[in-house]
Amino acid sequence: QDGTCNGLQHYAALARDYSGAFAVNLIPSPMPQDVYTAVSKVVDARVRKDAEQGVSEALKYLSRSGRVDRKLVKQTVMTSVYGVTNVGARQQIEARLEERGWDNEDEVYRVSSYLSKATLSSIGELFRNAEAVMRWLASCASAVASTGKPVEWRSPLGFPISQPYYETKLAPVDSSLQKFWVQKPSTVVAKRSQRTAFPPNYIHSLDSAHMMMTAMECKAQGVAFAGVHDCFWTHAATADAVGAILRDTFVQLHSRPLLEELVENMKQVAPGITLPPIPPKGQLDLRMVQKSPYFFS
Repeated sequence: QDGTCNGLQHYAALARDYSGAFAVNLIPSPMPQDVYTAVSKVVDARVRKDAEQGVSEALKYLSRSGRVDRKLVKQTVMTSVYGVTNVGARQQIEARLEERGWDNEDEVYRVSSYLSKATLSSIGELFRNAEAVMRWLASCASAVASTGKPVEWRSPLGFPISQPYYETKLAPVDSSLQKFWVQKPSTVVAKRSQRTAFPPNYIHSLDSAHMMMTAMECKAQGVAFAGVHDCFWTHAATADAVGAILRDTFVQLHSRPLLEELVENMKQVAPGITLPPIPPKGQLDLRMVQKSPYFFS
């Protein structure tokens, strides 16, 4: 049983983001929702509106491709939860255009730049509360790193985590054959890396906790379990049991004040630090996950 873009599932639960939760199957639905299709529809509508207003990149894309489809945005949606940058998103969409026969470098660059911004903006529109949490996590990491300390916290299961990102210096080494450079580690934290890496790392600490909580409950109930990231296995006869367990443990995990606990962790790392306020949450009732057939499927 696989999660639906599991990182976004955790963001939607953290933020109690109802619209985002629906897109990633946290809410019961008669048919499975596909977040990539949902984003592609939002982007397509935006591109068509821009084309009506004469935006050249929108006109160029529609004249050659007709519509924004699922495949065009899928990689960017998948990696948005891991902090993909504007440059990374542009390169991803650039690759999709080249696969479709676009070969004019200037056109590819301009259209992919336009589409990548539209895609990232559309994800934020669909996951408005969740995006606010993502920005808040990055801001908290910046605040900690500004004190000269790495970001550290404990997973919901108490596992200590530290981001080992430090600045490096290049030192020249002369040999009889050539001159080369080696990296020398330092104790100066890499502030940019601390900021950009923290949101995905924090989400990974949640999905790993969810997997371990599921594994421990399966063991307690005598049910076979194996898992990698957001893909859980068991025997056919116990599939329904594991499905119920993983839903219950997800609700149990996100019923905790996770962001408040994170704030306390950070204040222990950097006493006296001032952190931005936790973003307001949406209206999602987490208990709906327990009745959602396509949450993990």
